[in-house]
Amino acid sequence: MDWSRSDTERLLAVFVGFLSMITSGSTYAFGAFTNAVKSHFNYTQSEVEFLSSMPNIGISFAFPAGIIIEKFGPRWSTLCGAIFSSLGYGLLYSTTLQQHFYHTKAWLQCVYFFIAGFGATFFYMTPLAINMGNFHPKHRGLQLMFQNNLGTYLKSYGFESYTTLFTTLNPIAAIFSKFFAGFLSDAIAEWVPRSVVLLTFNLAQTIDLVLCIFFANNFSLFLITDIIIGFANGAVWCLTPTMISEFYGMNNFSRNWGFIMLGNAVLGLVYQETFGVLYDVNTKETNQCYGLHCFTWSFVIIAVSSFCASILNIGLLQKKIDEKKHDGEFPKAELCCL
Repeated sequence: MDWSRSDTERLLAVFVGFLSMITSGSTYAFGAFTNAVKSHFNYTQSEVEFLSSMPNIGISFAFPAGIIIEKFGPRWSTLCGAIFSSLGYGLLYSTTLQQHFYHTKAWLQCVYFFIAGFGATFFYMTPLAINMGNFHPKHRGLQLMFQNNLGTYLKSYGFESYTTLFTTLNPIAAIFSKFFAGFLSDAIAEWVPRSVVLLTFNLAQTIDLVLCIFFANNFSLFLITDIIIGFANGAVWCLTPTMISEFYGMNNFSRNWGFIMLGNAVLGLVYQETFGVLYDVNTKETNQCYGLHCFTWSFVIIAVSSFCASILNIGLLQKKIDEKKHDGEFPKAELCCL
C-alpha cells in the first residue's frame, strides 16, 4: 500500500487530537484538589460540589462549539478554545491571590470554572469531528460524581494520603478503556453489536457500585471501584459518539453530539448537588464527615442510575436484534474511538 501525504496528515490530526484531549481532560482534575479548595476558602461541601460541576457543565455545553465547527471550520473553533481556556484558567489563578475576597464569592469561581470548561469543549469537539471524518467508517471505534469527589471520599475513609494514587489511576484506566473498547468493537463489530460492549461495562459498574453501598470504606474495594469507574467512563466516551454517528450519520454530527452532551451537564449538576446536600447533612461543626454513612445514599443513587442505564442499554441491544431480524444481518457499525 502506497503511503500518501493525506495519510500523513490524517495521522498528524490524530496526534493533535491526543494533545487536545489532554487539554480538555484537565478540567476533570478537580478531584485531586477538592479538599485543598474547601479548606483554603472555607467552603461548604455544597459549594464545593457546585464548583466541581461547573467544568463539566462548561465542557458539556458543546452545542455552540458544534455549530462553530460546522459553520466556520476547525481553525476558528480552535481559536475560540484557546481564548476561553486561557481566560478561565487565568481567572482561576487570580483566586489563589485573593483568598479573603473569594471566601464569600464562590459563585465567581463557578463562573471561572465554567469558562475554562467551555474552552475545553472546543478542544474536545474539534479533533473528534475532524478525525471522525478522516477515517473510513470501519475504523471508527454517572461517573462524574465519583471522579470529582475522590478526594472527599478518601479523606472520609482515612485514605487521604492515597489521593494522588487514586486520581491518577482513574484517568489511566479511562484511557486504556478507550483503546480497549475501540479495538474490541472493531474486532467483533460484524458479529456483536457495539451496545453489547457498552452493556458489559455498565453491568460491571453497577455491580461494583452496589458493593460500595455496604463496603466502600474497604481500601481494596475502593481501589477496584476507582479503576472500574475509569473503565466505564472511557467506554462511554469512546463508544457513544460512534453509536451516534451510526444512528444519525456524520451530517450535523457535531451538533447532535454536542446537544447530547448537555444531558451529561444537567445530570452531572443534579448528582453533584445531591452529593453535597447529603454530605452536609452528616457533617458536624468541623464541616467534615467521616465514615461509610457519609456516602451511603450517594452510592445508592448512582448505583440505581447505573442500573437504569443498563436497562436502557438492553433496550438498545434489542433494537439491534430486531434490525438483524428485519435485514437478515447486523448492520456493520461505524467504528471510531478518540
